[in-house]
Amino acid sequence: WDLLVLSSVGLALRLLLYLVPSVWAFTVAQMLHGLTFGANHVAATGYAADNVAPEHYGVAMTLYWSLAVNLPQMMGAFGGGFIIESFGYPMLFLSYSIFPIIGIILSFVLKKTLI
Repeated sequence: WDLLVLSSVGLALRLLLYLVPSVWAFTVAQMLHGLTFGANHVAATGYAADNVAPEHYGVAMTLYWSLAVNLPQMMGAFGGGFIIESFGYPMLFLSYSIFPIIGIILSFVLKKTLI
């Protein structure tokens, strides 16, 4: 749970850093990418391993990859192109930062259920 929340904070911070017009902000944001994705993936797969029966682990990982990784990537790509064309890159990164912030809030609201 802690690593998942920390990775969500890092992801929101990374996306918001892209709004700062500086090569240093961009560099820090890019460095955070590897850490946030890696931490998120380790936290999500670790959560599944700890909370799903071993005989259902394959199904859990399939659902994770299809619903938590691939579906958001597809929707983000479709929506992202529209947002960039209509409103520009700052709105793209601002709108994308909403999702990890919602995830952080939900993590605290559902903490007793998740742990």
